[in-house]
Parts: sequence; C-alpha cells; structure tokens
Amino acid sequence: MTREIFLQWVRVNGEIRKVSDFSNLPPRSRPVATCPLCMKPVIMKLGRERVHHCAHQPDVVCAATQPETALHLNTKFYIRDQLLSGTQLYLEQRCSNGCGRSRNVSWVEHWERVKIESEIGAFRPDILIVGSGGTINAIEVIVTHPTEDDKEAFYM
Repeated sequence: MTREIFLQWVRVNGEIRKVSDFSNLPPRSRPVATCPLCMKPVIMKLGRERVHHCAHQPDVVCAATQPETALHLNTKFYIRDQLLSGTQLYLEQRCSNGCGRSRNVSWVEHWERVKIESEIGAFRPDILIVGSGGTINAIEVIVTHPTEDDKEAFYM
C-alpha cells in the first residue's frame, strides 16, 4: 500500500505553520488558513485516521494537491522549521579512504532568518539561510529530478 502524501503546512496570519499546531482547537475556533503555494483558502483536516493536513476546495487547481509537490513543500517547510529552532547545522562527512568512519562538520552557523523561495542572483533556491551580512548558504530540495547543471554550478 502506498502512503498518501498530503500538504501538512498552511499560512495563517502571514506565517507558515504546521497544520498540527491547531489540533487542540475545535473546528469553529481554528483560524482561517491558506495554501502556502497558491494562497487560496484551505480546510484543516485534523482527524485521527490520516496525518494532519489541509485540503483545497474541490474546484481549486493548485500544484500542492499533487503528491510530489506536497512532499516537496512539506520537506522545505520542515527544514525551515528545524533551522529556525537552531543556530548551527552539521553535515556528516565520511572518511574518503573507505575506512567507514565519519565526523560531523559545521556547515553553517549563526543565521538570523530562513527564507523559502527567495531569489539569489538568477536563481531561486528552495531555502536561503540568511545572516546579518546577507545570504550564508542555500539548500535545494530534490524530490524526483536532480538540480540543473547551471544552478548547481552557481551554488558551488
């Protein structure tokens, strides 16, 4: 059985929030929420059978209703949420001689903001990590196809 993928993030009062953040509220007390992609109203689905998610009205056409796009958006917003709760990001670096050992290396630290889909040069990375002096680093979330060569070269 294939697991269904639903959009698990909404925009409420201009901020991106997890749908689950509102699970303690009765349906009539929940705030108005919109899709973070198309900005159209969505309904929060906070039941017990499926993962908490949101749903568009049946007649709305939005890429976020497609499983691949929902997975991509969920991943971006999850990474953003995790970055906002920390101050340093480590990458695991494996030994190049094949010994099987690895070490954690600080990749980026001391950021002030995390932006989704903001332009940097001619490109628009999924996530920008921004410090007081500007962009520190960028993250591209890959779901089904690799990053284009020119975009990858720009980030390197």
